[in-house]
Amino acid sequence: MGALCWVLPEEEDEEVLQEEEEGGGGRGGRCGGGVLSCCLPSERLLNVERVHALYQTFPECRAAEPDVPRNPYLSPPHLSPAHLSPPHLSPPQRLRKVIQELVDTEKSYVKDLECLFDLYLTPLQTQSFLSKEEVEALFGCLPEMLDFQRVFLQTLEEKITSCPDLEAPEQLQKLLSALGGSFLLYADRFKHYSGFCANHPKVQKVLERAKTDAAFKHFLETRNPTNQHSASLESFLIKPVQRILKYPLLLRELVALTPPHTPEHTHLTEALRAMEDAASHINEMQKIYEEFGCVFDQLAAEHTDKQVVALSMGGFLLCSSVLWLNPLPSLRLKKEPELTLFVFKRAVVLVYRENIKLKKRMTASRPADLDPFRFRWLIPVSQAQVRPASFTGSGSECVLELVHCRSEVEGRPETVFQLCSSDVEMKARVLCALRPLLRARDPCGSLRRPRLSAQRRHRGRGGGGARTARRRKPDPQDPTLLCDRGSGGSAAESALH
Repeated sequence: MGALCWVLPEEEDEEVLQEEEEGGGGRGGRCGGGVLSCCLPSERLLNVERVHALYQTFPECRAAEPDVPRNPYLSPPHLSPAHLSPPHLSPPQRLRKVIQELVDTEKSYVKDLECLFDLYLTPLQTQSFLSKEEVEALFGCLPEMLDFQRVFLQTLEEKITSCPDLEAPEQLQKLLSALGGSFLLYADRFKHYSGFCANHPKVQKVLERAKTDAAFKHFLETRNPTNQHSASLESFLIKPVQRILKYPLLLRELVALTPPHTPEHTHLTEALRAMEDAASHINEMQKIYEEFGCVFDQLAAEHTDKQVVALSMGGFLLCSSVLWLNPLPSLRLKKEPELTLFVFKRAVVLVYRENIKLKKRMTASRPADLDPFRFRWLIPVSQAQVRPASFTGSGSECVLELVHCRSEVEGRPETVFQLCSSDVEMKARVLCALRPLLRARDPCGSLRRPRLSAQRRHRGRGGGGARTARRRKPDPQDPTLLCDRGSGGSAAESALH
């Protein structure tokens, strides 16, 4: 089911690994923008196939998908009609057929989600055999997904109602453009499926409990007394994966059946690209959770803050590689260690993972199961502050200080992480992800001047001498000044593994 990390190749080039070990290269991270990065068309198609690989992990979902018809307007003269599906219908007839399938299957999907809630989710709220974390693992962001799908279905129905006579070419063309616009409008909302898909391993573990937990097994039997697989909890939980895979197939078919160089073809092509980007996002969330999920689960379990119950991928906002300019003494290497910064709706996580190639060399003298995550740190949003670099000089415009606030109740000192992004744009993305979270939290510090100026946004970062630059007083006009300064501090050794 798994690909590796973000949109990088699955294995790093030998020369790149060698360069990293020798301390070469400038500031910045390998993964760059993480979930915010863009993919080439070939990569988007590959990511759709990877999400389809998740779909294939369900036994009943392994049937082959029907072939998407070729565009009849581009078909060579020698192409047999047998290659077109269905061959006895004209392109406009096939377009109307696909549109009807889109709406009918959307209605069925919304009904399936409602049945999932009525049959399973709502009754489970009153049961005690599953913990809150297990219920969260099963259903996660499904309530938000159902609300969205109802809105999306209503949008599709309104578009069709506005074009009652699809036999008229102009109305069919208008509807096709409107459908493409609807997918473009809501494409980012479909990315919320990433949390559900990434959570699939947890879902499987919870469902396995029914084999040994008598109370859970009895509950499932009472919900589905005829033992029909289509009414089982497992079958309902497959529906969102099936649906998110169906959209690109339907859009691809509509694109294939519209004449090129027409407005409707352009709108549908853009919609298909947007949905392939959504599939790419879902794929990246899967890979991130496969690689770092054990760290997220451990940190959430260890933390005492009631607001941090779980680090769900449904609440994941951004990941970025940053250089740690004030690392722990034990992590000071030939160059600054590279941390992976994760921003969730409820917390910020910092992780340092040991170089894979270096780890392989060390396994001869150290245990084979050595934990590669040598440093991990969780900061609840309620305890986080962000402030600009405390020094000036080359590269300082890409530096921010992430602060874990002091707590007298917990006996925790203030901890300051000096982090350097790959460029000003990446720093701006990190701040844009953090800013609304800091605004919405319980007061921990004042939030000032949240916007980056256009000049600072487009400035490049020079050199690598950020740590040697001279210190300065805070500039009140600095647009990255998000909170008042604290007393400073360093990362605690307790997070080092």
